Amino acid sequence: MNTASASASSPALGIGTRVVSQVHQGKGQGTLIGFSGFDDTLVEVIFETGEKLTCRVEDLLPVTDPVSRFKASQFSCPDTFLCRLFSSKLTGQLTDKALIASVNFKVKPLPHQLLAVDFVMNRFKPRCLIADEVGLGKTIEALLVYQEYKLRGMAKRTLIVVPSGLVLQWHEEIVSKFNEHFVIYNTDYVKTLKQSYGGDTNVWQLNDKVIVSMDTVKPYKVSHDLLSDAENARREWHNRHMFEDLITSGFDIVIIDEAHKLSKKNDQAESLRFKLGKRLSRSVPVFILVTATPHQGDEDLFFHLLQLVDPVLFSNRSRLTPQLVKEACVRNKKQAVVDFSGNRIFTHRVTSSCNITRDPEANTHEYRLYKLITQYASTCYNLGIEQNNRLLIMLVMLYQRIAASSSFAIEKSMKKRKRFLETLMPEPLKGDGRDEPDSDQDPIVEDPDVESLIQQQVFVSEQDLAHEIDMVSQCIDTARKLTAVYQDKKFQVLLELIEEIRKKEDDPDLKLIVFTEFRPTQDAIIQFLEKFGYTCAFINGSLSRERKNEQVRLFREEKQIMVSTDAGGEGINLQFCHCLVNFDLPWNPSRIEQRIGRIDRIGQTKNCMIFNFRLTDTVEDHVREILENKLDLIKEQFGEDKYADILDVLEDEFSFEKIYADAIHTKFHNIHELDEQAARIFSRAQEIIDKGDLMIPFNEPDEKKAARLVTHTGHLVQQLVFSFLANRNIPVNEYKSSPGVYHFQNPFGSREFRNITFNPETAFESDNLTLLNIEHPLLKQIQSHIHQTDGFGVACAIKADINKFSGIQGYWFVFLLTVTNNIDRTYHTTLSVFMEDETFCNHRIENFLNKGRLDRYHLIQNHTCPSTIDQMAEQALAQAKEKATALFHATKLDWIQEIDAYEEKAAQYFSHREMLVSQIKVDNIRESRRNQIEAQRKNEIASLAEKKIVVPELALDQVAFLAFV
Repeated sequence: MNTASASASSPALGIGTRVVSQVHQGKGQGTLIGFSGFDDTLVEVIFETGEKLTCRVEDLLPVTDPVSRFKASQFSCPDTFLCRLFSSKLTGQLTDKALIASVNFKVKPLPHQLLAVDFVMNRFKPRCLIADEVGLGKTIEALLVYQEYKLRGMAKRTLIVVPSGLVLQWHEEIVSKFNEHFVIYNTDYVKTLKQSYGGDTNVWQLNDKVIVSMDTVKPYKVSHDLLSDAENARREWHNRHMFEDLITSGFDIVIIDEAHKLSKKNDQAESLRFKLGKRLSRSVPVFILVTATPHQGDEDLFFHLLQLVDPVLFSNRSRLTPQLVKEACVRNKKQAVVDFSGNRIFTHRVTSSCNITRDPEANTHEYRLYKLITQYASTCYNLGIEQNNRLLIMLVMLYQRIAASSSFAIEKSMKKRKRFLETLMPEPLKGDGRDEPDSDQDPIVEDPDVESLIQQQVFVSEQDLAHEIDMVSQCIDTARKLTAVYQDKKFQVLLELIEEIRKKEDDPDLKLIVFTEFRPTQDAIIQFLEKFGYTCAFINGSLSRERKNEQVRLFREEKQIMVSTDAGGEGINLQFCHCLVNFDLPWNPSRIEQRIGRIDRIGQTKNCMIFNFRLTDTVEDHVREILENKLDLIKEQFGEDKYADILDVLEDEFSFEKIYADAIHTKFHNIHELDEQAARIFSRAQEIIDKGDLMIPFNEPDEKKAARLVTHTGHLVQQLVFSFLANRNIPVNEYKSSPGVYHFQNPFGSREFRNITFNPETAFESDNLTLLNIEHPLLKQIQSHIHQTDGFGVACAIKADINKFSGIQGYWFVFLLTVTNNIDRTYHTTLSVFMEDETFCNHRIENFLNKGRLDRYHLIQNHTCPSTIDQMAEQALAQAKEKATALFHATKLDWIQEIDAYEEKAAQYFSHREMLVSQIKVDNIRESRRNQIEAQRKNEIASLAEKKIVVPELALDQVAFLAFV
């Protein structure tokens, strides 16, 4: 074992001398490892940052060891001494097996989430499939894995790949929970960067934290026979700059959400998305797949997905067993997860239908408006089918959904449609006086692609265009008769429902959420409710993250009702409310689940009450009834959690919106076919769930183990910051009205830090508080200052007021133990030794000092160093060696056992690959592949052998005389 000498270092620079560079001051201390063969005035130094630099001898200063400083009475004040100690302890915690990210951000992880992170962190190869059921926080689990690796300095560059619709949701989640900003990449952004940095620049290397959609970066097929030269050139540019540059840009961590979209069947060629996943899997060390439905009821798909995660473990199909799956996969069940007290987390969900039937006589205008819209949509639908025009069919879907929302949405969308149609007509037919311009250009829906459908041309001839304008005008005129007086029956039902819920819940301040798909309907609901004295908050796609957060705050603290479009169905947590109204129902049931997920989530304490408005006099409601009869069977037999899991897969395979459109506009001429389609959906859902349960075992909840995983760094961070501020004579002020919340001056600048807390739970409760954690810039500045300042806190003489040790005095030696294989594993810890004299070591005081909690202390002026200090240092070193040896051997054994276990899996993997190659009939191809596998096998063996070379280093870092009074 390498050890630090307790005697003074020689002023001469030799191999192994600890030095600091006057040129590279930001690199910290370094070790001289050799002299340059070119010039004896140049030496090689490896610094604490891991960098090896060639330095001039004249620029280096030897680091004087702590005992020599102590002999020379080069004392720091006690605050400085403790600062250095706390900083070393914090560094040690970053290499411990316990988790640190969970207590350093505005998140409150639950036991199953901590166990998932621990599972990934303790795999020899950090690769995992996170497959929790919907609503269990898979995003948080993946991000906590990323934070753990980042905080430990084991990963710097991170890529998150998600479906296009989830890009902004992930971005918002990272900002709100971790206060980090990832850069969103798309094709236009890459082109812009290339214009700035040069066409040959790999612009994926310009940012260390990137989010991108999987379809933006998947490779394209190039076919010079079937495609134009321009299209082939575009695809070749894409494959080089969007795909290959991404793969070779050197990311450390890749997280892929909705990972089931990558997979492939055995008898099919690799999809473009699968090729993306395969190349990314091979290019990074930390690889995390996230999905609630990894199996999709198909063993082939599941097997190939697992091969992306761990090709060694799943080298062949025979290894697709529940036991081995559990080695690469985390899956938790919603109804089984518990909190740290062992209590079940999720409440029940109570869903009610509010059936609304409009009478042709009592609701004349509303009834007529629906008929007009349906007639108009049917005309467009038939033409779309005839022309095989997908955009026209999508336009029909939009109008039919608008018709079931409100007259306000109909009027506004039809006005926009009419203005567009009039631009297609000859000049004399424009501005017929039947409609005035609408200056409000807000979108009807949140999706710009859907919004653009309003400007799709249906008819070409002047006569047909005029007829369409006439149909649209009739819709506008009829809608106006309703919007002028809020005559839609749904508005009255909403008002009555709110009153009824408040009475039943016996809560006049009851909070309630109303969801709608369409912005005009949202505006109308707010205006209508405010007429009756209700206060409303709102969320839609036009709001920035800050404004959304402000609306959530208003809803939580002041407003009674939140009216939201589906922009509030993602990334917004509203579990302080338990009542939700779906004013209109999306055709895709997964969108409804997203809405409900805003309240039926972790932290909800009451049963969720869901009220669905259904217009029973509409064709689509009959379609919904047939489909929902089958979907409800899924809920009854398998539970709502399994139902939520499989909706995305069912939507991908069947397209609920297409089913609705087809069924509505064939007028149920083929009702039997719709029943059969519903039966096929149910059968497929049953297959997915049954096979999934067989393939992936669920994890067992273990809240006690999870609690043991957490390293509470907040107190240590607070001690470090407060000690540093005390050293600078900067007072720390606690707010009288908010215990544990502080304000103080910035020791490195003029501005004041306000609303600072060190407690993540306190920070979690308020968006106005700043959590000062190990990622905070102030803490990083403090630690940098400690390491860059020669002699900072190395030696001290302290008087401490600790009654239980009163009258005892001695010398406190702080050693740093580092265990590393110099490749991918490092462990740091501090060891305190307290010598009362050159022979007696007081272990009781050592245990107290290891906690680092000295409260009342003062600097001792003019302490005289005893002549026996060298002997005490030697004895302290012997004591530290004994402790360090035990820690070193335990750590080394743990690491080597992991490597040995992986070696066995690797041997099976290469054996299977060699068996497959032996079946190749062509000799030269077979031998070439065999040589490749043998080279890979030798490289793997050599790499694992290097990782088994584990070495320790024990160094004396601090010395203090300590007298207890």
